Amino acid sequence: MAPRVYQLHDGVRILYGDTWYPGRIEAVDGKLYTVSYDGYRDDWNETVGPERLKPLPKRTPAGTLGVGSAVWINWGGSWHRGQILAVTKRGYKITYDGYGSNWDEVVTRARLKTIKAAKGKKLDGRRRTAMTHGGPRRRTRQSRHTKK
Repeated sequence: MAPRVYQLHDGVRILYGDTWYPGRIEAVDGKLYTVSYDGYRDDWNETVGPERLKPLPKRTPAGTLGVGSAVWINWGGSWHRGQILAVTKRGYKITYDGYGSNWDEVVTRARLKTIKAAKGKKLDGRRRTAMTHGGPRRRTRQSRHTKK
């Protein structure tokens, strides 16, 4: 079977190590493709052969999670909006909306909710919030509602 031919700006999944990451075709040179990884700086761009590329899935069925899915991520008891970058053997590599890739992490399915499933609902009795106090991994102040 002949390898698939991709066009400039096609959305693709790129194999890096043992994980597939979403990205884009930035240039085509014969059978080689220069790709960029979604959510990463340009210095991560690289040239790859078609064996390291797959087309992005057309749609993720409702209620299921895949690369590119918008999700709510539970961190420290609060829910934060983000996106799935990759699916690995250990879980889902996610990025938090509005934060750099240094905040990305791999989480289990239990820490994720689909945006559609959560729409208009409280998640586990807690409000959905924007991240505060420096992001999901660092809390600099206690809530004023915390009992001493």
